[in-house]
Amino acid sequence: MNGIYTMKSFFKYLSLIIMQIIVALISVPLVLSMLNHGPLSNSITGADSVALANTFMVFVTFIVVVGTVVITIAGIVYSNWFSKQKVAVIRENMSEVIDALLEEKDLKDEVLLEVLKQPKIKNLIDMHITELASGIRNDFISETKDISSSLDTKLVVFENKIIDTLNKRINNVEAADTLNKIFGDKK
Repeated sequence: MNGIYTMKSFFKYLSLIIMQIIVALISVPLVLSMLNHGPLSNSITGADSVALANTFMVFVTFIVVVGTVVITIAGIVYSNWFSKQKVAVIRENMSEVIDALLEEKDLKDEVLLEVLKQPKIKNLIDMHITELASGIRNDFISETKDISSSLDTKLVVFENKIIDTLNKRINNVEAADTLNKIFGDKK
């Protein structure tokens, strides 16, 4: 698994630590009673009871601290394992969702509607539509300007040809001379 703990191994190590704590809790009073060469109640005098209570409180505090450290370490290991496994679980679930979407049409529609209801998705779609519309509008404006300038150029050329043709015909007509005199030699 390349250093990733499985849940089974995690609980195995956790149970071993808990068993060691239980063994320590049982063995420490037994060892203390053996050191006193008899039962605990016979060897304790009035003055020793305060010392024994203090020792017992320190011992219990030590056990609580060890338990807290063990639980904290177990929580850290578990959260680390879970975060590493989360990506694999998501990928596995995604493939199952995709397979289900390919098989069921109603589910496809429901998922699509739910995705489209999300505000972030709506914003992304709005931005995309706005970009497409502005791109199409800019292309249209550019093309109409190109066509307009091309038509203007063609119209000017066409007008000049018509004027030239009319000038040639007017120059050949006798009435044109009369018109030229009336309008002051304007063609």
